Amino acid sequence: MVQRVLIQGGQSAAMTVSLPGIEVTTADCNQTCFDSRWSGLTPFMKGTVQVNGVNGQNAAASVGFGQTLDAPPLFFGYAQTLSPSNGQPLGDFGTTPYMLRGNGIDEWFYVGVGTSSLTFMVNGWGGSILRLTFSLFKRTSG
Repeated sequence: MVQRVLIQGGQSAAMTVSLPGIEVTTADCNQTCFDSRWSGLTPFMKGTVQVNGVNGQNAAASVGFGQTLDAPPLFFGYAQTLSPSNGQPLGDFGTTPYMLRGNGIDEWFYVGVGTSSLTFMVNGWGGSILRLTFSLFKRTSG
């Protein structure tokens, strides 16, 4: 049986609960369902990044943080398709990855957030411009 709950005192005080079957003492942030160090969030970075979509090809743009964090920041954001002729928004998409496949269409976008950068990856979109507007929050302590 694995240990799933860890309560630490002192200067590194924290309570962590891991996902079922994961040892809490070795779990990374993607393997936990609760971490008290995330009890507060500090605004870290906000901005936009754009990628030109090309049919049948992958494209990506990255934004560096200028530092390496101890854990990836929390991402909130949305993507828009923009007209290549005048830059006006054509459609909005929520904060989740998007994929449309079938009838000869293969379009998707994905946002990857690491400890030192954010990457906006797209495939398809036939010449449309995709703009990601984002806000990142890092944990207050830990």
